[in-house]
Amino acid sequence: MKNLFKIRINNYNKMKLYINGLFLIFLLSLGGFVNSQTTLCSTYGGNTPDYTWSGLSLSSSSLSSSYSSKVIVLTNDLTINSNLTLTGCQLKISSGVKITVHSGCTLSFSSCQIFSCGSYRWDGIEVNTGGVLIMISSALEDADIAVKGYSMARVVLRNNNFNRNTIAVANQIFENFTLAFTGNTVDCTSALLWPESDHIPLNWSLYGIRFLYAVMTVGVDNNSFINDFKNMNAGIYSLYSYVIIHGCYFHDMIHTNEITNGYNGHGIPSNSYVPDQAYSGSGI
Repeated sequence: MKNLFKIRINNYNKMKLYINGLFLIFLLSLGGFVNSQTTLCSTYGGNTPDYTWSGLSLSSSSLSSSYSSKVIVLTNDLTINSNLTLTGCQLKISSGVKITVHSGCTLSFSSCQIFSCGSYRWDGIEVNTGGVLIMISSALEDADIAVKGYSMARVVLRNNNFNRNTIAVANQIFENFTLAFTGNTVDCTSALLWPESDHIPLNWSLYGIRFLYAVMTVGVDNNSFINDFKNMNAGIYSLYSYVIIHGCYFHDMIHTNEITNGYNGHGIPSNSYVPDQAYSGSGI
């Protein structure tokens, strides 16, 4: 048996709270307070759009190649089939909408706010084989899986804030992609949009990162670029995967049914496999 994880800083879960009686009632009453926390929608959602991107078969080839300091509303799925750069923009995305980056194309965000004001989540950004996503110093909220990578995709995520997403980053099952994930915060400051808000009573995401049957690396061995994971069921969930992790800090991990069983979540829960050996356990 061999530990498959390489961790450069201490990872821990805060002490679990055993709650009962009147304290349970008090905790449940916090739901209204948590839901009232500031979101990107509450901050930027009312701004008058400079552009509305809509219509079936919407693609980046029908848009300009770059936009700066614009308010944009996206109402339909967007295909990135030519390079597109957004700098200092607010991108308001309708519920259920997906952005797909095709092979040979790059989608870049710098200092942007990406969010939804819909009644349920948007479908996130998928980076297909050979596609590139670069996101720097931006904020992304309200997605199901915020970023999903396919085989041989390249994803650069640096100094971003991922908040109120079911999962921030994931791979397509059995597929590996190049991930540069440094200096990011993955959090959940208020209840997720439907349907997760139906059964997650307070402010908890499912996973920060989820790997299924993959060989991946997260972070770099440099304490100046630490990734911070908090307020979720698990920080990095690894199923039958080989994962090397550097510079990640996990705290306030909590099971989605915490109010009933009092268990803590895990920074790195795992059931992992490599061809000649396996490790199976509850993770760190």
